[in-house]
Amino acid sequence: GDKKVLDFLKEIKESALKAYENQEYPFEELVEAVEVRRDLSRNPLFDVMFVLQNNEQSNLEMNGLTLTGIASEHTIAKFDLTLSIGETEDGYAMNWEYCTDLFEQESVQRMMKHFSRLVDELTANPEAKINELSVVDEEEKRLIIETFNDTATEYPRGKTVVELFEEQVGQTPDRIAVVFEAAQLTYAQLNEKANQLAYKLRELGVKPDDRVAILAEKSMEMIIGIYGIIKAGGAYVPIDPSYPDNRIQYMLEDCQPKAILLGRAELPFKGDIPVIDLSDKEVYTGEAANPEHVNTP
Repeated sequence: GDKKVLDFLKEIKESALKAYENQEYPFEELVEAVEVRRDLSRNPLFDVMFVLQNNEQSNLEMNGLTLTGIASEHTIAKFDLTLSIGETEDGYAMNWEYCTDLFEQESVQRMMKHFSRLVDELTANPEAKINELSVVDEEEKRLIIETFNDTATEYPRGKTVVELFEEQVGQTPDRIAVVFEAAQLTYAQLNEKANQLAYKLRELGVKPDDRVAILAEKSMEMIIGIYGIIKAGGAYVPIDPSYPDNRIQYMLEDCQPKAILLGRAELPFKGDIPVIDLSDKEVYTGEAANPEHVNTP
């Protein structure tokens, strides 16, 4: 990225000139020499072609005759993408040929626009570095940053996450809510386990504004733990088990949790804070109805 465009173009020029030394090498022999796996639906060596037509055009003239060229229409692309450029009286003309199974017309038109933009930038500032170039103009930049990222949406601001989740449970209890490796839980199963955990946390004194640490690997238990904590009314403090022991200890001392939940992880030291192992089947026993809502939005 820090390389100057001019230096990069010189490298390409040298590479191309070296390649021209082998231009008479038969293509068929080259294909055999590199021993690629043949596929009749593809070109054996490359899928994208760039062609610059810069040979002098000769005008055919015959006594008493007027000659007119007739353009022929190609309906089959020989490669995935071919860009041919030829000189005209007032500049250069681009011709793009592409496989319609791979590219939409809009995609190729966008490529054309980007290519033209890049050429404009190159010619305007050849001393620029590669990472200073942009293929996107101001209009497209606004489209990406402002229009595509305009993701504001209305949602029920008067409800908590717990209420929204329990409404979804009521609507689709038997649908799959969580999948991890070979295991899966429906909305009803996840809700029931989170409720059972929530009651046990409340027995430990967890109430609104209290924190509960969750030390868990990515797992089913992690999701149950998070929902169990917010159903109990508390706030969860996620701690990555791969953190150094002193980092974990500092976080626990700093947040003063009412309890620590373990999900496929071990606590690196012993302390006075109650610990619940989320893989213990005893956790998921007892009352399973939705706990009383104690939080506000």
